[in-house]
Amino acid sequence: METGAIIALGSLLVAFIALLVGARRDTRGEAASQAQVHAKLDSIAGGVDDIRVEQRAMRERLDGYAERLARVESSVKSAHHRLDQMAAPYHPPDSTAG
Repeated sequence: METGAIIALGSLLVAFIALLVGARRDTRGEAASQAQVHAKLDSIAGGVDDIRVEQRAMRERLDGYAERLARVESSVKSAHHRLDQMAAPYHPPDSTAG
């Protein structure tokens, strides 16, 4: 075999080994990167779950406030009717109205 052919084969062998080593390094780097992304996604998912729980509690409080407001409005309406009845003897109906 000629010296040039031996050098060419040696160069191909070295290039192939370098390619394999580089691929392994990339795979390790990608695995570490994916693990980091996965950890961040887990953290975000936990935050979203917390927000959902808080939102549900807030919705329940708002529903409670709506019920209380309806009761207060009913009570105020009843109080106004009683006040109107109590004030009726002191304020006779307007006789000029048509």
